[in-house]
Amino acid sequence: MGALRIDLGTLKEGVNRFTFRFGPEEIDLEEEDATYPDPIEADLELVRTGSTLTLRGAIRTRVERTCSRCLAPTDDEIEARLNEAAWIEGDRIRLVDDPFDRGYDYLESRNGAFSLDPLVREAILVCSPIKPLCRPDCRGLCPRCGADLNRGDCDCPKEEPHPAWEALRKLTDHREKRD
Repeated sequence: MGALRIDLGTLKEGVNRFTFRFGPEEIDLEEEDATYPDPIEADLELVRTGSTLTLRGAIRTRVERTCSRCLAPTDDEIEARLNEAAWIEGDRIRLVDDPFDRGYDYLESRNGAFSLDPLVREAILVCSPIKPLCRPDCRGLCPRCGADLNRGDCDCPKEEPHPAWEALRKLTDHREKRD
C-alpha cells in the first residue's frame, strides 16, 4: 500500500504529527536519469476537525541528475510543501482539488488505512527542476565539436549570422545608439 500509510482509526481530533523516512521506490518515485541517493524525509501534520482533514507538511530529499546543457552531474536539494484539504467519508478520504479544476480524488484506502504516497510523490515532482543545471550560468556544449564551454572557449570558427537577420541587427544597433 505504500510507505506513508495512516490508519484512519488512530487519527484523533485535532493535530496529529507524523515523521516518515523512506526510499523513492517505496512511493513509486521513478524518473529516467534521476537518482535519489538519500532517504526521503517527510514531516507531516494532519489536523482532524470532525469529518474534515487538513494535510500539511515538509518533504526533503536530494536528487542527482545530468545537467541539461553540458551533461555534467548535478545535485539538487528538494524541499517540497504539502498543503491539502480533504473530507473523511466513512473509511475513505476525498481530496478537495484546486477550485478551478472542480474535481475530487480519493486517496487509496484499505482496511481503514489510507496512503499519502501519491501526494508526496507529486509534491516532489512539482518541485524538481525540469531542466537541471550544474550551475545557473552553465554555457553548455559547443554544437559543432562538443567541447564543454564551461572550461573555456573551443577552437571552432565563429559562425556569421544568417543574412536574413541583418535588418533586425541594424534596427537594434540603431536603437542602442539612440539610447
